[in-house]
Amino acid sequence: MQVDAELNGTVTLDRDGVKEFLNTLHYPLYFLDFETFYNEPIPPFDGTRPYMKIPFQYSLHWIEKKGGKLNYCDFLAEAGKDGREAIARQLAELIPDNGCVLAYNMTFEKDAIGALADCFPKYRERLLRINENIKDLMVPFRKRHYYTKEMKGSYSIKVVLPALVPELTYEGMAVSNGDDAVQAYKRLMDAEDPKEIAQIKKDLLEYCKLDTLGMVRLLEKLRRLGCKMVTDLFLN
Repeated sequence: MQVDAELNGTVTLDRDGVKEFLNTLHYPLYFLDFETFYNEPIPPFDGTRPYMKIPFQYSLHWIEKKGGKLNYCDFLAEAGKDGREAIARQLAELIPDNGCVLAYNMTFEKDAIGALADCFPKYRERLLRINENIKDLMVPFRKRHYYTKEMKGSYSIKVVLPALVPELTYEGMAVSNGDDAVQAYKRLMDAEDPKEIAQIKKDLLEYCKLDTLGMVRLLEKLRRLGCKMVTDLFLN
């Protein structure tokens, strides 16, 4: 392991660890994040069970090839309606079999996709292939391949992102974490004022979008850190 101390010991960088992680990735490259209901004792929709994670929103950024443009799409279920089949269908259509999918703390996304595969057999094969191709962007930070004092001992994206990419932060957002997202969606289900409905939707979409855009920028940061040791990080 090669560890480089920089900035008077305030940053620790394991270039070999960064390189090892980056070499597991390939194009086309997708960045996925879900927002879900959870800990609900009363199933909200047919075909759901108590305490089941039920996705109501996703954000997806992707890059099809090295040097390609950054693409984006998202989905937010209509208030009070089961959006799971729409999410399953869209992901099956958007993410190809050879797509490399990045999530942050991938267990959450893998569980959600696995549940969608179980509920919607029509998309099961495609969804399970997506699951097979998911990589966890949290790994190099959890393993401290890159660590800075601004991370304060945490590897949550809510801390890592503003520490490494200061221009991107959750601070001051109306929806700034998963619990906020669930509560906002519940308010959306009860809201009647069109302006309030529009604002809640805007807040939810901006929050989920920041999660995947943040992953894009974090990966760019890791690539810059590792580029001194890697000629081409992404080989087909």
